[in-house]
Amino acid sequence: MIAGLQKAYSGLSLSRKCMIMFNWLNPLATVSAPESLSTSGEGKGKTRPQPLLRKILHSPPPVLLDLLCGISDDLATFYKLGLVPRRIGVRAESLADWCWFAGTLVDLVEVGVELSIIGGAITEIESRLYSETMTIPSLGTTAGQATDEKELVRLRRQQYWSKVQRLKLLMDLIFVSYDVFHLKRYSDIMKTFSGLASAVLSSMKLYDKHHTTLSRSVV
Repeated sequence: MIAGLQKAYSGLSLSRKCMIMFNWLNPLATVSAPESLSTSGEGKGKTRPQPLLRKILHSPPPVLLDLLCGISDDLATFYKLGLVPRRIGVRAESLADWCWFAGTLVDLVEVGVELSIIGGAITEIESRLYSETMTIPSLGTTAGQATDEKELVRLRRQQYWSKVQRLKLLMDLIFVSYDVFHLKRYSDIMKTFSGLASAVLSSMKLYDKHHTTLSRSVV
């Protein structure tokens, strides 16, 4: 059973990584955005473009982490597909694991803050809707109530997928901790179930994202 689940996880994980391949182009585009650096000794208004290396070194840590994680993850995927030599692939996998571990911790903090903000907004709208139901309805309050109800539906949907994302990140953290810290106890069972759960949750998110995009394009 464990062997079968491991194969299922490996297949889903590889499919997901192929789907998000080259996602490091987004942080690279952010890093290489056209900015200028004033040159002392030249006249006012005269600027020269910053070298790409300098832009990378002066980029925010989350952007650098996304860039490094995306490149190393793609190299590890190419290795699994047999397109990259073993020496490069193994090193890329190790670097990708450490980037994954650090990025997961950062993402968990961000999702926690996001859920707190969404929860506060939901509570505020629910209180406002309750107050409106206790008053005599008018044309203005009815329109405002309809707007609040739509916003409440949107926020609850966002809250649901944020909770899915948090659960997926927790599964990722369990999985990558075994690789990063070379944990052996219950390794096969924990990595299999956490990896499979993460792959399923991630596939759900990707499906919902593409389904929503296609639905909007049709409309």
